[in-house]
Amino acid sequence: MKTKPHSTKKRKIIISTISIIILISLGATIFINYHKLESIVTSNKVTSYTNEELGSYIDTSTANVREDMLADIKSKLSSGTSSLSLIRSLYPENIVYYDTDKYIFASILDSVPKNDLKSENILVDTNKELTYSENGTVISHKGIDVSKYQGNIDWTKVKNSNVEYAFLRTGYRSYGTGIIIEDSTFKQNIQGASSAGLDIGVYFYSQAINTTEAIEEAQYVLDQIKGYNVNYPIVVDVEEIINDTFRQQNLTAEELTNICIAFCEKIKSAGYTPMIYSNLKCYVSKLNLDKLNSYEKWYASYDTSLYFPYNISMWQYSQSGIVDGITGKVDLNISFKEWK
Repeated sequence: MKTKPHSTKKRKIIISTISIIILISLGATIFINYHKLESIVTSNKVTSYTNEELGSYIDTSTANVREDMLADIKSKLSSGTSSLSLIRSLYPENIVYYDTDKYIFASILDSVPKNDLKSENILVDTNKELTYSENGTVISHKGIDVSKYQGNIDWTKVKNSNVEYAFLRTGYRSYGTGIIIEDSTFKQNIQGASSAGLDIGVYFYSQAINTTEAIEEAQYVLDQIKGYNVNYPIVVDVEEIINDTFRQQNLTAEELTNICIAFCEKIKSAGYTPMIYSNLKCYVSKLNLDKLNSYEKWYASYDTSLYFPYNISMWQYSQSGIVDGITGKVDLNISFKEWK
């Protein structure tokens, strides 16, 4: 989603310090050799080794394992595996992400429901579009989300491109002034998408700094969609602004969580399905997810693999999709359910 062209972009992780990887390899080496030594002791073979022989075994084994691990790391990095992906594979009990020149290792919360999506079921076609299958049958649903940045859209062509649903931006709150501004293409988009027969959801980019403003944003959306059939969720979009200051940047996780709850509850009370949109960093570090279990989640991560342990209803996997009827690039999504 876009508020300005620089928002919500996938960061390319540059390998800045090989020392992190070396530390990981050395830590794993120590771990492996500890268990090798433990095996020798518990198998009563230790008595057949002198101290000198045992020390020689450990030194040789440590050197061999270290060389093997460094060779494996070199091979993976040379074949295109990023340092972040490599570290994530070594720490499956954490959610690992990169932030402000360091790696963050967040705990996975037991109190938040997990997804059961399998990576091997994610398929990428020749157009770089994703689907999710079970037992050979595609169960995911193709959708897009748009705003004024997509310009004038031929919605009939979009529908004929096998797009099932569209999320339309109703508006946004300025991250500088705090003024609510209507998306200049919202009315033509909702009319065009409706006429083409697409399922419709809407979203609002929030910069609320308290629950009063959150409720104001939700009411604004409800006013905007009066008279239209919005059968897919109404979404509050929470994300940070890159390389600029913004109204929500100093909010605590509790404050931003309460803002999401206030928005969602207002939407729910009007008879619609509320949803929260964000990315990995914001979900993990800026929100208290254990207080948001009752709301649908829309996850943004521009990749062909899904790195997120918790339940999600939708995945925005690309911001550079090509769809007939839209000039330029558009966000692509797959949903794992339908709302009718």
